[in-house]
Amino acid sequence: MDTKCLCCTILQNESIQHVFSDSEMAKHIWNYFGNPLGINHQGGNIRILFNAWWNMNTANSVHKMVQQITPMCIAWEIWKNWASCRYGDQTKYLISRMEVQILWNIKAAIRVAFPTCDLTGKWVQICTRIERYKPIVRWRQVVWTKPATERIKFNTDGSYMQESISRAGIGGVLRDDTGHLIMAFSVPTQCKSNNQAEAMAALYAIEWCNRAGYDKYDLELDSMVITNMLEEKDTNNLKLKNIIKRTVNAMEGAEVSISHCYREANKVADFLDKLASSSGNEGLTSPSRRKVKARSAEKVRRKHMGMLEASAGSSTHSIVQSSIGPLCSE
Repeated sequence: MDTKCLCCTILQNESIQHVFSDSEMAKHIWNYFGNPLGINHQGGNIRILFNAWWNMNTANSVHKMVQQITPMCIAWEIWKNWASCRYGDQTKYLISRMEVQILWNIKAAIRVAFPTCDLTGKWVQICTRIERYKPIVRWRQVVWTKPATERIKFNTDGSYMQESISRAGIGGVLRDDTGHLIMAFSVPTQCKSNNQAEAMAALYAIEWCNRAGYDKYDLELDSMVITNMLEEKDTNNLKLKNIIKRTVNAMEGAEVSISHCYREANKVADFLDKLASSSGNEGLTSPSRRKVKARSAEKVRRKHMGMLEASAGSSTHSIVQSSIGPLCSE
């Protein structure tokens, strides 16, 4: 830019720094929005100016967002007015209109992120209100919940540990409506992503239920991505399409309820999949390898728990049982 500017009372040579930072118009706009936030602008390098806004201490998340987006809104509006004056019909910078437009853009962005935020009043009032906001602490108790009466619940999880050798592990735990253990598995595998490991764990659990004869059960995962795919019974992800299709086909003929849970409610399955991926050893504790006929979960559990006690001496069972035993009562 080497022409005369239109943003000052006394015409000066245009430059990027002059138009966006040093001109009378720019100083007015920057101070109009900066002074209520404690930022005083006297001109200078544009990069330093942006960093001054972005590195200021903030009182809360709304205050932080305001200081992040305001410099960009100001720069964008200055650029639009400069272009209109240089290439359009505009003959001067419309400062009042710029103030209104910048404020509108800031409010629109904040309303998207914080819909309940009060943005009424003038800019000075909004800044005062924003700086006084205090975060509202919300909490919820996250625990594993029992399935409905005469149903069982399978919690599964998958972990992807090493990209170099695609090392991963899948794990899961099956419990009845009283919280008693029916079956648990910890199996090392190979895959190419964490989502693929999550899907493989779900498929393993469903195929085991089919072999064991369970036709009414809940499947709970802490991966929202895989949960949505299974509920929709399809995916556009070509890398997961085959395994999702196999899982959906395996659920045919069974009454399966799929749900998502927080990771904190899936600690047992999480421990088992990480055990498999880190150790490389497979572990399986199962009351019976025989295929049983579909019956109420309580009858199946009573029969299987007796067989589990009889097989307590096996090495496979003792390894897994010692790992998951203390964690089963969530």
